[in-house]
Amino acid sequence: MWCSIKVPVKIPRHIEYKPKPVKDILLSMKNISSLMLDLAYYSIIYNDVRLAFEVLRLEDYIDELWVLLAMQASLAVRDAEDAESMLSILKLASSTNKLSDAAADIAILPIIGIKPHTAIRAAILYSDEVVSKIEVRNELKDTGKSIEGLFNELKIALDIIALRRHNKWYINPNPKFKIKKGDILIVRGSRESVKVLKDYVKDKTPLEEYIKPEPVDTRFARELANLKNLSELMIDLAYISVLTNDKDIAMEVLELEEHMDNKHLEVAENIIKAFRNASTSEIIGLLRVIEGFEVISDAAAEIAGIVVSDIPPHPILKEIESEAEERVLKVPLPKSSIGKTIEELSINRIGANILAIKRRGKWIVDPEPECRLEENDILIIKCYRESLKQLSRILKLDLEI
Repeated sequence: MWCSIKVPVKIPRHIEYKPKPVKDILLSMKNISSLMLDLAYYSIIYNDVRLAFEVLRLEDYIDELWVLLAMQASLAVRDAEDAESMLSILKLASSTNKLSDAAADIAILPIIGIKPHTAIRAAILYSDEVVSKIEVRNELKDTGKSIEGLFNELKIALDIIALRRHNKWYINPNPKFKIKKGDILIVRGSRESVKVLKDYVKDKTPLEEYIKPEPVDTRFARELANLKNLSELMIDLAYISVLTNDKDIAMEVLELEEHMDNKHLEVAENIIKAFRNASTSEIIGLLRVIEGFEVISDAAAEIAGIVVSDIPPHPILKEIESEAEERVLKVPLPKSSIGKTIEELSINRIGANILAIKRRGKWIVDPEPECRLEENDILIIKCYRESLKQLSRILKLDLEI
């Protein structure tokens, strides 16, 4: 029987005004909502109730930030021109709040006792980026090594979304945080980078240790993974459309959202038909996660709508994107990379990923690793802030500017 754990009722509370810069509020909302999605995915993969409650706590904090931002924005408006400019900030904040709601809806599953179907686990682990648990089983030099120092030594880039030491969780630890033997790391990144780190800290447990999907689930795992990847891709493209005020990219997001609407209904219908003999809780879990992906894609469309509807983007939006934990860059293909395949660039090892390519006026969204790069290509690249220098060296471009 599910619903074995009582979820506290979420009661709206009065939030007092606190003076805080709009940019700081919005940057916190953007970073935390992205973090929440990763924690939510981890909590359902490993049925981690404690971490799921952490996601709900963060959702409350996002709600508080949203109210504070609305207050601050109201005080900052002096005339009609200010109001129009502030609209882009409010729309971005509203969309970011929607992302946090999607994360909470996913994380609620282990809390109410719904164990995820193996298709969900497989979909998350077999996505473009994986969320994995790594245990530090060896003594690191100097009785500890900072996250930043470790990644520089291994020439990789990963996002450590949480770290558990004994019974205490450290959410989104600082790059200077020292890792010690016995620490449990929850990381997100490319499968190759995850493997490099696992090998270094002597964690011999295979990434798929808990994932044993039945043959009948393979197709649905792949479809769920595609929905997850597409929803996350849309968010990244939406942010870059706002940063560069690029209507072409924004329109691509809106077209993808229409595709996502149709695909979401198709997959949901197929799951109901195929899993008639599955338990009610498993079906509920599958449909809840699919709905989460749909909400994420809706949030992306709202962000892209800022550009398409000609709402003047507030200058703060560019500052927020440039200071975020993850960067989405629009760069010309350097001459040294012409003729190479995406795989041959080897940028995934440092946590970078090519989201899209603009070629001869058309967009190639989510290109395959075998895609060969051509002269005059424009690349949309997503990377971690810490890997910008390494990416600059590989592409021979100054990406710090």
